Amino acid sequence: MAAIYCRIADSESKSWVSGGSTSASATSLATTTFNDIGAERRVLNRAAFGPNAGNLAHIQSIGWQAWLEEQLDFSSIDDRTNEEVVEAANFNAKDVTRLDRAYLQRCLASQNQLLMKMTAFWERHFNTDRRKAQNDNEIFEQERFRKLAFGRFEDLLIGSATSPAMIRYLDNASNVASAPNEHYAREVLELHTLGIDGPYTETDVAELARVFTGWRVLNNPGPGLYRPQIFNFRIAAHDPGPKSVMTWTTSGFSNEEGVNEGLTFLRYLARHPKTIDFISRKLCASFLEATPQESEIDRVKRTLSKPGATIADAVRVLFEIIANNPRYGRSKSLSNFEFVISMHRRLGLTTANLNRMANELENMGSPLCEFPAPTGLPDAGPRFEAPGVLIERWNFVHDLARNSISNSTVDYATLLGSPAPATVLALITHAADLLLDGDLDSKSRDQLQVWARKRVGSTPTQGQIDGLAPDLFSILLRLPAAQLN
Repeated sequence: MAAIYCRIADSESKSWVSGGSTSASATSLATTTFNDIGAERRVLNRAAFGPNAGNLAHIQSIGWQAWLEEQLDFSSIDDRTNEEVVEAANFNAKDVTRLDRAYLQRCLASQNQLLMKMTAFWERHFNTDRRKAQNDNEIFEQERFRKLAFGRFEDLLIGSATSPAMIRYLDNASNVASAPNEHYAREVLELHTLGIDGPYTETDVAELARVFTGWRVLNNPGPGLYRPQIFNFRIAAHDPGPKSVMTWTTSGFSNEEGVNEGLTFLRYLARHPKTIDFISRKLCASFLEATPQESEIDRVKRTLSKPGATIADAVRVLFEIIANNPRYGRSKSLSNFEFVISMHRRLGLTTANLNRMANELENMGSPLCEFPAPTGLPDAGPRFEAPGVLIERWNFVHDLARNSISNSTVDYATLLGSPAPATVLALITHAADLLLDGDLDSKSRDQLQVWARKRVGSTPTQGQIDGLAPDLFSILLRLPAAQLN
C-alpha cells in the first residue's frame, strides 16, 4: 500500500512522519483499538464539536451527567457573548453567506454545543437545499430546529413539513388536487419517518400526496432584509375527498379544516413503531457508530416508545452508553464538517475566518446547506476518507496550525500554558493531549522526537521548543487518529 506522509521542511532538513495509508476508510479507522480516554472525554467528543480547554475542565469538574443536563437545559445557558459575535459576523443580511457564518460560528464557539450537534443532525435528517429552498427560508428552518432539537419528534416533523424551505425543496407548493405531486409524500415516508422498508405501498404514496394538496408558501410582506416566506393553506387547491394511507383514514374536508388532515397524519406517522425504530437507528448511527449494536438501538427505541417521550430522553440513553463503554472513545470517523469545526476548537479558536471555513467545506465535497439529494449529506462513511478529501483536510489544517489563514490566529502562548513544556517530549505529550486526547502511539511519539531533535538538537532552548509548536500541531492534525472522535 502506498503510504501518505505529512511533510515538514525547513532550510536545513526535510523530515517525514508517517500519516497512514491511502487505503484508510471509515470502517478501518473505526475498528482500530484505542486507549480508554475516560468517560468525560468520550461524552464531550460526541456531544460537542470537539473539546476546548474550557469545556474539558468544566465537564471534568462537575462530571458528565451534570454537564449533559446543563446542555439539555440549553435556554438556561448564557450564550450572549457568542451571539454578539454571530451578529457582528452577519452585518449584511442580504449576503447569502449569512447562514453559513451564523451556523459555523455557533458550532465553533457556542456554549450550547450539544444543541448545535443536534441541530446539525436534524439539518441532515430533514435535508433541504437552499439553492432551491431560498436562503432566508433555510435560516428560518434552522432556527426552528434549534428551538425544537430536544423536544418531541412529532413537533420536529411538523416543523419541517410546514417550513417554507421544505415546501419549496420537495415541490409541495405545486401539489394540487387536479395534479397531485408525490415528491414530499414519498420522502416523508421513506426518509423522514418509516424508512425505505416501511409498511407502505405506491398506493399509500399517491393517497398521501392528496392529503398534502393545498400546502403553500406566501411571500413575507414584513419589513427588514431577512424575510423568510410564510406557510399557507389554499383551500381551493386541496383535495376534499376521503383518503386512506396505511391504517390511517380521513373522511376529507372542503374547508380550512383540510390542513388538519396533513397535521393529523404527521402525528400518526411520528408515533408509528416503524418511525421510532428508524429514528432510533439513525440517532445511534450518528452518535455511536455506523453499524450500531441491536441491543443499544433497542434501549433508545424503548425510551422513545414511552408516552410523552422526547429526543432529550433518547439523548440521555445515548450518552449513558457512550460514557460507560470505552469502545466509543476515538473510534468514529469525523465528517468534514465535524473535522473542520473540531480542529478549530482544539486549537483554542473562538473566532475564525468563517468564509474560508465554508469554502474549505465546499472543496471537501460538503457544502453547507447545499446537498441536492433528499437523503442529506451522510455524517460518516468512506467519502470522508477518500485521498482527495484527506489532502484537502491536511492542506487546510496545515495552514491553520501555522497561522497562515487571516483572522484565524492560534494563540500558542495560551495553548501551551504557563509554564510551557520545557522539553521536546513534554511538548509532544502536551500537544497530543490537546489534539488527540493523549491517544498517540509509542511509535509515532518516537518518530516525532527524532524529527524534533533534527530541528532543534538534543538540548534546545525554551524558545526553540516553543517554535516547534506550529509544525508539530500541523503534523498531529494530519495523523489518522485526528480524523476520529
